[in-house]
Amino acid sequence: MPDKFVLRDTSGRTRIELMAQGYAARPCLTLYDATGIYRAMLSVEADERVCLYLFDRKGKTPVFLVVHRSGRPHLYLYSKTGRSRIRLAVLSDNTHGLDLAGKDEKRRWGVTILPDGRRGVYLYGKRGNARIAVEVAGDGSPRLELSDNLGIVRAALAVTSDDAPIMRLYSWTGLVHATLALLSDDELTLDIPSPQQAFPINESPMA
Repeated sequence: MPDKFVLRDTSGRTRIELMAQGYAARPCLTLYDATGIYRAMLSVEADERVCLYLFDRKGKTPVFLVVHRSGRPHLYLYSKTGRSRIRLAVLSDNTHGLDLAGKDEKRRWGVTILPDGRRGVYLYGKRGNARIAVEVAGDGSPRLELSDNLGIVRAALAVTSDDAPIMRLYSWTGLVHATLALLSDDELTLDIPSPQQAFPINESPMA
């Protein structure tokens, strides 16, 4: 039997319950409302996660906050049907992220701040791939990317660190097929490389 401490109100109803249960003697603090329904629970799990659950009157969890052993916090918000709709997290590499999900719990919209100073807003398709990405680099340079259903970037618009606007079009294999740029001296250039000269997006000056 688990060890338990119970605090009751003047009517004899349980309002606070503190107990250690399970093989790891998991400590758990539970708060009840005046009708006897548990509304909040704080626990330390066997894997050393610290978890806070907030419940509605039907016993469902609309809010869940967890701090992992490494110190990484995650906040989850759930719909009335119990589906995860919003997640706010700090990842192991110190990346900060906010995700909004659809009714199917798939990510639809996200905001990310990376350790190198980059930050972005992302819109996702039904397959879970980012279709629209708006990013700002650490030096303040903005970039817009449009991707296909497979998540391959097909078009990009950016302003470089020296304030030159550039637009690029990519093939389905990720190779640059056309570049339109306005240089610092207001010279407009259009470059369409041959298939032998085309280069992958991750080798592009805009990448």
